[in-house]
Amino acid sequence: MDGNVPVIDLVGKLSFLESAQVISQCRIFLGVDTAAMHLASAFQRSLVALFGPTSAFRWRPRNPEARVILSGQDAPVTRFQMNDEAGDMSAISSRSVLDAIDALLTEQNPSERVAHGEA
Repeated sequence: MDGNVPVIDLVGKLSFLESAQVISQCRIFLGVDTAAMHLASAFQRSLVALFGPTSAFRWRPRNPEARVILSGQDAPVTRFQMNDEAGDMSAISSRSVLDAIDALLTEQNPSERVAHGEA
């Protein structure tokens, strides 16, 4: 991503309610299967959710603005099965995450594309 994209690390700095407030205002949420991801989905925020050893069939966001990336997949998944095998988070490529974010940004504003090199 280019250097003009604001990224703020608030890990461990906010209460749950403060986290909810920040998430409710974010343009795009990127995270794993946690309460924060479910808050982003409940607030109907655009989001990219990463799933490794947890069941995306059971715990995926039910938000049309959500993209789910499963371990070992090169693109967001749109069909889920109850018996999908869990995988290791390290099998999720940076490229697939960046591409999913880029697609969401393009959907929000087609004239805006994020330039990113190999990660």
